Amino acid sequence: ADGSSSNTTFTVTAGVDDGNGNLVSPNPTATPSEILNYEWSKFNFPISGETNSAYTITGVGSSDLATYKVKVSNANGTVILPVTLSEGGTPTFWNGSVWTSPFGAVADRDRNLVFSSDYNESGDIEGCDCVVASGSNVTIEAGNKLVLYDELIIQPEIPEDLSEGISFVAAGTLTLENNASLIQTKPILSADNINEGNIIYKRTATNLANSDYVYWSSPVDNFDIGNISGNNTFRWNTLQANPAPNNTHGNWATVANSHEMELGIGYIKRVPNGSSEIYSDFIGRPRNGTITVDLMQTPSPTSTLLSDRNWNLIGNPYPSAISAAKFLLRNAED
Repeated sequence: ADGSSSNTTFTVTAGVDDGNGNLVSPNPTATPSEILNYEWSKFNFPISGETNSAYTITGVGSSDLATYKVKVSNANGTVILPVTLSEGGTPTFWNGSVWTSPFGAVADRDRNLVFSSDYNESGDIEGCDCVVASGSNVTIEAGNKLVLYDELIIQPEIPEDLSEGISFVAAGTLTLENNASLIQTKPILSADNINEGNIIYKRTATNLANSDYVYWSSPVDNFDIGNISGNNTFRWNTLQANPAPNNTHGNWATVANSHEMELGIGYIKRVPNGSSEIYSDFIGRPRNGTITVDLMQTPSPTSTLLSDRNWNLIGNPYPSAISAAKFLLRNAED
């Protein structure tokens, strides 16, 4: 795409295999069945008259922000290529070995990171926003972080359509290994989270013994705690009576084996007997933005000890580490 002015041009380079593994332009005289046809669409609706290898949008405005596709076809088959036009960084593509941009050198923080090939490298990555293309598998290694200002988009699968000669392409994947982090810094409300697609966020609990409990909180939407190994799941209920000898309020409340983990809430789950380690994959849309959790106070406390009152169990709702010092200081101020 050419984004140097208010006009944007998408260009696709296509060809046919010459039999030796080289991509060449078809000869319309010798092989008419190999002639390439182009059809551009916006949100899956064909754009009238746009049947060339390049498509230009003049005077780009907010109504032009969309997902476009170009269908490249001949008598032998069809390929559909998606591209998203959005506000954000300068497109910079991972080609399987290096980052490249048609616009030359781009500062890390200004990049729209597009994983158009598989990625499994060591080191931190920084960008403005990020797209994991359909068919690409991205892994952020343990101890490394992916730092973005804005949104993360993981493109969905492209279904097979035999009538159109379209081959199946799997959805993109983004896996964060144990102790890796996805950090998004744009200040938004959690309700405005515009991330798209599911990540795989791996967590490992080690040095466990029989009857141990592990504390958990979900960094993704719509995650069922039943997907975590173990049994006897509880959450803390500040309002529940805690009888003698404690004679106060606040107690462990049983959680069903199948239960969607709530935003910012902590849970405990007993490890299976004989397990010294637990591996859990949190799969879902990553949470982002400012997240507020209401804290409960003990009702009519019967204990005179302040240390027995007002306990709450909350959890980190993000797919990254948080600063314990900043968390405590910020909440002390509020």
